[in-house]
Amino acid sequence: MNSFRKRSRRDFLRSGLQSVSAVAAATWIGRADAQSVSNDRFELSIHQYSLKKLFDEGKLSTFDYPKFVKEQFGFTNVEFAVEFCDALRGDYKKCDALRESSLQLGLKHRAMLCGAEPALDVASGQERQSALADHLRWCEVAERLGCEFIRVRASTNGDRMQQLDYATQGISALCDALSDSSLSVLIENVAGFSRDPDWLVELVSRVGAERVGLIADFGNFEGDMYEGMKKLLPHSKSVCTKSWEFDEQGNETKIDFVRMMRIIEESTFRGCIAIEYLGDDPIAGVRKTARLVRR
Repeated sequence: MNSFRKRSRRDFLRSGLQSVSAVAAATWIGRADAQSVSNDRFELSIHQYSLKKLFDEGKLSTFDYPKFVKEQFGFTNVEFAVEFCDALRGDYKKCDALRESSLQLGLKHRAMLCGAEPALDVASGQERQSALADHLRWCEVAERLGCEFIRVRASTNGDRMQQLDYATQGISALCDALSDSSLSVLIENVAGFSRDPDWLVELVSRVGAERVGLIADFGNFEGDMYEGMKKLLPHSKSVCTKSWEFDEQGNETKIDFVRMMRIIEESTFRGCIAIEYLGDDPIAGVRKTARLVRR
């Protein structure tokens, strides 16, 4: 474990991401549109799941993904998911080449979503150790890519309070292992008890707010999603939208983006707002979601 931390920190410091001016995107979305949400407080990024259909159909690879995002949408922040990154696991040359390519394009790698199984909050201590080892292997990939965050889950079913204990143990162990790393750990509200904002905030309190943060996802709540966002945002270091379909006025049909963005604006949150489109037309859907966030 110590060798992992030392190597990761040295590699990250030597070749970490640097600020690069944005390059104009050759699409109708336009540079001004793409950056209009960007200021000292907010930036747009894209979740890799937004383009899942293109990956599944073999029309896009993870190696081409950052460049595709820059050319199609004008974004300068991209996020990854382990589901699409098998070719990078254990292959540092590929990780380094992808990071260098993105740097040349003025792109930043923000986060890696690690939904690996077994989960960090499984009941068995032995399985939690296995989950920790697997997450750390993905953390190595995320660090080589220059990511800022590793995005993890606490979503195993079971007794509410027992799962809180198991999640505290599993995620605390991950935070301990990454104590010398440049990566920060974020828990997402995604399934199970993590859809309950009160449970998730209590988990942060138990692990330690100085050690772990949240990623607040628009669409993953039990109960009132707007009240849920208000509870998560004080502990959130990233925000993730959700979108599926749009009406004739360009509004998302399941989530009131105007209301959500007002809640974010009135909170203390600052950082990336990630686009996660889950409909049938990835390119058009991402563009519509970005326009809605800006509006």
